[in-house]
Amino acid sequence: MIVFKSDRIWGPRGFVSGYVVAMEQYKITGITPVKPSWFSGEYYDFTDKMIIPGFVDVHTHGAGGHPFSGTAGDVVQACDFLLARGTTTVLPTVSTYSAETARRAAGNVAEVMRSGRTKGRVAGIHLEGPYISRSRCGAGKAAEPPDRAEYEKLAEEYGSVLTCVFERDDEQVGNALSYRVYAYVQAKQNDSDANLAA
Repeated sequence: MIVFKSDRIWGPRGFVSGYVVAMEQYKITGITPVKPSWFSGEYYDFTDKMIIPGFVDVHTHGAGGHPFSGTAGDVVQACDFLLARGTTTVLPTVSTYSAETARRAAGNVAEVMRSGRTKGRVAGIHLEGPYISRSRCGAGKAAEPPDRAEYEKLAEEYGSVLTCVFERDDEQVGNALSYRVYAYVQAKQNDSDANLAA
């Protein structure tokens, strides 16, 4: 166990003074008024510092020169880069690449999540495509129309870690979105051209 003391700790009710934060295995186990008398672990006094919860980044494509569309090593390096700067939870985001690139990226993120190779929390992977609207792709590349077979393969292999965005402006998105009821994937309809009516 590790204990941190500070006169400014941000907790559920705002800042508190004279408290300690107890941590075990990189997780906060409590915020208490005093250091427990039985405590014999690491103790850090940050009386003149502020302690706040870690940041959560739900949309980032990588960090420190390491893209989340790269290798599993890139995923670890990016997550560790963010953790060193206060981001304790990250949802890696991958742009509108091909279905094969999306599948490879999902596999790398799943591997890192299983292996525990990064101390920060990886919440899954967010795929911006490959099914994105041509009229709203911004800097992204509008990919091919949704392919049910590709989508099923992606969902079956990595559905437990996926969040997908569908922004297609054609009829085919309906079939892909209706399939998400069967899959584990959280399909999100952006406020653009997607259609949930199917």
